[in-house]
Amino acid sequence: MSASSPRIPVPGQDLSEIKWRPFCYRCWRAKILCLCNHVRPVENRVEILFLQHPNERTMPFNTARLAHLSLPNSRLVHGLRFDGTKVVQELVTRKDRVGILFPSSEAKQLSEAPPDLETLVIIDGTWREARKMIYLSPSLLEFPHYAFVPEKPSNYRIRKEPKDEFISTIEATVTALRAIDKDPSKYQELLDLFDRMVDRQVDFMRMNNRPGRRKCRREDAFNLEFLEGILFGCPPAERLERLREFTDEQLSGMGNIARELFGIEDIRSSAPLRSPESSE
Repeated sequence: MSASSPRIPVPGQDLSEIKWRPFCYRCWRAKILCLCNHVRPVENRVEILFLQHPNERTMPFNTARLAHLSLPNSRLVHGLRFDGTKVVQELVTRKDRVGILFPSSEAKQLSEAPPDLETLVIIDGTWREARKMIYLSPSLLEFPHYAFVPEKPSNYRIRKEPKDEFISTIEATVTALRAIDKDPSKYQELLDLFDRMVDRQVDFMRMNNRPGRRKCRREDAFNLEFLEGILFGCPPAERLERLREFTDEQLSGMGNIARELFGIEDIRSSAPLRSPESSE
């Protein structure tokens, strides 16, 4: 499902002047960065319960949501305090079969988790946010805690992790499930989706790396309507002329995203380009 971007207008701003970006509310990303068509569900025996800090919900690099979309046996709950909530009350009734992925001083290795583990709770937020969520919900301290040592550094090339052993939520989820299932090759679909997200974001950053562009300002960022206008809204000669205004780095990003979204192999082709909608 796509709709207008959930931006909040500035007081006194003329709503008619706002150029809303098409937005996907399923993967919670701008439509030009939507990854829904690349989600490949993978069955997971142990339920994953994501407790997500409110700040993470609107982050553009929301990997917990991608993991949730990929795992049928998962839940995603937003909040800061969870004591007294139905979700935690239900977990308490089967405490011995629930674990928290959190590297506390009492944490055991995931390899020591009981074979009848039913639910693994993953705290989604920065290290500071996750620690705050744990200690604002004392009930979470009563569950067994588990941890692991990542096999390799994160592939989060668009976001600097504080330490080499810190990895993204989706990478942590895959590592945890592989340890529980004792299958080091399973859940590769989630990592492929994560890599695709990173590559797509790198391409988007390339497109927006242009003189005069104000950083973090959505109104002058590349959007789907602008890209479609260049690719499909003008004759080939005019399209080629407009593309000459962009740098090689920008053209590389545009070409990659056009290939991802529309299946176009060469945006600088002299032949007319057709969008998927026009070819149906």
